Amino acid sequence: MKKQFAVCVFGGLNLIAFNPCIAQTFPTRPIRLVVPFPPGGALDVLGRIVAAQVEKQIGQPVVIDNRGGANGVIGSEIVAKSAPDGYTLMNNGAALLVAQILNPALPFDIEKDFTPITSIGHGTGYMFAVNASSPAKSVQEFVAMARNAATPISYGSAGVGNPNHLAPALFAARAGIDATHVPYRGTAPSINALMSGEVQFNFSSPPAILPQVKSGRLRILAFTGVTRSAALPNVPTMIEAGVKGYVFDGGFVGWHAPSGTPASVIRKLQTEVQKALRLTVIREAIEIGGYLPGGEAPEEFGKFIRTQMSIFQAAVKVANLEKQ
Repeated sequence: MKKQFAVCVFGGLNLIAFNPCIAQTFPTRPIRLVVPFPPGGALDVLGRIVAAQVEKQIGQPVVIDNRGGANGVIGSEIVAKSAPDGYTLMNNGAALLVAQILNPALPFDIEKDFTPITSIGHGTGYMFAVNASSPAKSVQEFVAMARNAATPISYGSAGVGNPNHLAPALFAARAGIDATHVPYRGTAPSINALMSGEVQFNFSSPPAILPQVKSGRLRILAFTGVTRSAALPNVPTMIEAGVKGYVFDGGFVGWHAPSGTPASVIRKLQTEVQKALRLTVIREAIEIGGYLPGGEAPEEFGKFIRTQMSIFQAAVKVANLEKQ
């Protein structure tokens, strides 16, 4: 016993290096999981599903802290500047990458200030939605309506420079139509705007938009994935609907920690998320949400993020998002 205690004291002298004592004891108190967007969006929904299960596994609360604002920048900055001890984490996604591309002067750097833990899920695509009262019953009818409109049609998103801003902007560029972007403070407010008629279309993940589709308030014209969505198998993909070459998978949802968090803590967290994702009920919830369960090792997740960054950089150029 004395020998083990001595090893732990020595390990405590190096907080950044691998520390077996931290791995054995972490966590000893509640974990704060910052979601840098308001409640109701895919990030929030999927983050809560996994956090609830991880909480059961580790025996400590995982408290969701929604810190929306500035397209996720406010909440992300909070995590970037938090103590690297594993007790403040971030549940974020592709919006973080697009924000970095459009604004290199952010108060943090994705690669320098965050350590990837693992992904919760990889997106399969977005739903292209219009108000149920819209005369457009197909993508081609919508394009024709947009081209004949006296003024540019508008679309809502969760903010400037995120995937559900980039996806419709890319669609407008591919389809050759004029469309005005109207940013909101989250996915849920942008969908409410579509239902109220403030905007004419929206691209959002299945879990955020399907309840309004089932209630008859919205209509789905297409799905942006490579294949049709399992949630709405009768809805065509964008390519099937006639938009040549258009595929947008919706990015990912994953956990990050502040840079400098001990490797043993990162591995512990990744293991717990991976364990949660093995449960059928969790996997099914994620798949219904339009994502494929993740759980990969931190190194693999980091490599995936770098690949996604390159993909979004190319999409931003096609959509001329830098000029909007």
